[in-house]
Amino acid sequence: MYNMNFLISYLQSHQIIVVMAVVIIFDLFIGVLRSIKEKKTNSAIGIDGMIRKVGMIGCLSFLVLLDFFMRINIIGWLPEQVLNIFKTFGIENVGISDVFALLFIVFELLSVIKNWTLLGLPMFKGVNEWIINFLETFTDEMPTTNKNK
Repeated sequence: MYNMNFLISYLQSHQIIVVMAVVIIFDLFIGVLRSIKEKKTNSAIGIDGMIRKVGMIGCLSFLVLLDFFMRINIIGWLPEQVLNIFKTFGIENVGISDVFALLFIVFELLSVIKNWTLLGLPMFKGVNEWIINFLETFTDEMPTTNKNK
């Protein structure tokens, strides 16, 4: 009933999965750079991060298969404004895996921005201050030298 070519075609039509993989790899790269800069590694944090990433990939793989076999398409449930954006890009099928991939991308991008800021790399004007303030307020990941700003 289902063949491998159809599955490959299905996966090719869901480029958000590729975007998620790229963001995960970039987050790993930035995290390693931060570890090198701070001259400290924490295997517990590293293992937790890898378990989280493997969990995201496993969850997404399951959801892709679920979307594929059950032919799930939730595009009709989306608000008209979001629907117009999808139609602009020629997207006519949105599965549960796409929604979760988008959420995972957001989480990974937040991690990238946090590590980018903690590395001291240049950012858009005003964004660094906002991120530092956010991190000081909601996390304990800011170095002690920045906490008294």
